[in-house]
Amino acid sequence: MLNAEASLRAGRAFLTETVRDVWATVSTNSTLSMDQRAALRVATTHTIRLAIQVVDTVYNAAGATAVYEGHLLQRAFQDMHVISQHTQARRTHYEFVGRHWLGLPIDETRL
Repeated sequence: MLNAEASLRAGRAFLTETVRDVWATVSTNSTLSMDQRAALRVATTHTIRLAIQVVDTVYNAAGATAVYEGHLLQRAFQDMHVISQHTQARRTHYEFVGRHWLGLPIDETRL
């Protein structure tokens, strides 16, 4: 369970730091660099992926009681797995951002 706590805090810190940087830039320049757009993409995607792992860990630790519809963890499990299907949670974003960071060609309209 400590790994779930560590993952939750790490994801929150990563996303908060990235959003703070993006907000500061947009507030003064009104535009983001491609590197900042890539950082925001990977921060949001990775935080969602970490949150799914955290919910799965807690859900599995709770045992059979978590499967019932009225259980708080069942709802969190269901919600996180719905979010996992959102466009922003796609694992392909890791490859896309990696290609950008390596200087390989990408479709910049997707970033």
